[in-house]
Amino acid sequence: MTSSPGRSKEDYNEEKWIEANWLCSEERNEKDNKDEEEFFAFDIFADPDPYDTFLFTFGEGINLKLKGIKQENGQTLNSTGLTLWRASPKLCEYMVSNAILVKGKKVLELGAGLGLCGLLAYFLGAGQVVLTDGDTDVLANMRDNLTSNTTDEDVVEKRISCHQLRWGRNNHDIEALIKYFGTFDLIFASDVIYMEEAIEPFFETVMDLLTTNECGSVWLSYARRNVGIDVVLACAERNGLQWTAPEGTEGVFLLKRKENAEKSSKES
Repeated sequence: MTSSPGRSKEDYNEEKWIEANWLCSEERNEKDNKDEEEFFAFDIFADPDPYDTFLFTFGEGINLKLKGIKQENGQTLNSTGLTLWRASPKLCEYMVSNAILVKGKKVLELGAGLGLCGLLAYFLGAGQVVLTDGDTDVLANMRDNLTSNTTDEDVVEKRISCHQLRWGRNNHDIEALIKYFGTFDLIFASDVIYMEEAIEPFFETVMDLLTTNECGSVWLSYARRNVGIDVVLACAERNGLQWTAPEGTEGVFLLKRKENAEKSSKES
């Protein structure tokens, strides 16, 4: 397990948490008679070869090789972060085009899944990268991807690591992250909002972990599944964020604290 500066192995104190269990509990709140066993029926071991390898090349010399579950099985996985979703490569394209904004920054990825965007940020020169997910099965796979794509152990331990983070206020995961890392300049999230129940906890988490400095920004990459972007952005505004959609991009939104966005607008 990759460790961060000043942390012992015991400090992680991760709790076994699988996404499907939370999804089933949310579903039961609406349908008390829902059969949990039918909610997610897919067994990856029913496929004799459920795994896949995802290869990416960015710019000159950034080559990433990630392991995960085949994309066609994504909708029925107990842990959706075990495969690749289409919004992640879109965010990566934007990151590469704006690499100067990533270099030297303190970066957090929410719902990091296979770790694609966080690893790319690391290779683009981010000062520190923290990849997070709530699902412990996803975290185990993410750490394997981190290890297989990085070689300098000393640099890696100081600059990139994986940690459990479940969303929402009054959450000891958030308290622990702030204790060890403080707040973050950039927060990345791609294809993480596909249930309406997750939107409010997501933005609560963002507001707790995004720096109050003017540089603070959230890069959200969205691909429609079950929730419309208008619902997502309305929630962002209620939580004190202002958004813009960069020209020439599809599904990428930049969000800043309203007070900082307004200040930047006046200065420009």
